[in-house]
Amino acid sequence: MLKNKAFSILLLFLSLQLISCSEDKYEIFQLDKRYWTAEDHKKATLELKYNWKPNGELPRLKNPENDLVIRKLVDKENFKVILDDENLGLDYRSDVSQDFFDNWKTLIDIYSAKNRKDEYVYEEEYLAIYDFGLALQLKYFKLGNDNILESTDNPEEPRIQKNVNSNVKTLINNFSYYLDHLNQEKRFSYQGKQTLSSTITQYFSALIDLYPEANYSQMNAKMKRLYEKCDSNEIKASLKSVIDKIES
Repeated sequence: MLKNKAFSILLLFLSLQLISCSEDKYEIFQLDKRYWTAEDHKKATLELKYNWKPNGELPRLKNPENDLVIRKLVDKENFKVILDDENLGLDYRSDVSQDFFDNWKTLIDIYSAKNRKDEYVYEEEYLAIYDFGLALQLKYFKLGNDNILESTDNPEEPRIQKNVNSNVKTLINNFSYYLDHLNQEKRFSYQGKQTLSSTITQYFSALIDLYPEANYSQMNAKMKRLYEKCDSNEIKASLKSVIDKIES
């Protein structure tokens, strides 16, 4: 009888320890906060990069035990709440956007693992992180250019225009890198292709609306080549819509 009681107490103790460890594991992510600052975002990203080892698997959107971690990491409201606040200074917002951008580059690398078939192990999460990054870059580069223009009394000066145009060119090039995923279209699941398609439609159209006078000739030529190469009708339709927008 005493042995059974002692065994029951031991099981209860171990259970409480496991619950405590589980809670401690997620405490660092501050999941109760409504928005994450760039510092919160960086802390969570580095935790995944250097310390996260449960079952050897990163947080997934479909894992109810840890989906909140990745959902917070790809929540665009984290940066929008600061970058869209015009009551805050341009220098400050530019610095914050830089911090989020640096975090994003680390995060996309963390989730870029592939299996022996060259398929993304974390396809859904990887594409969600890229979605976050494209939305962020639209604001990041605009804030940078706004800051350049606000800091001069002659925005038409050739040197100033060269810097502004260089930033826009870099942004367009970064978006073009996203299109490289279409060269390996077969690596993605049907749902992955759907996500690629919707992301192209949404963010490439937003890019053109933001900078309608920019030079999209190289991107346009690339999209036309990919249109001929791709098999997915959804991706083809997205490419065609952006091509038409560029050429309209």
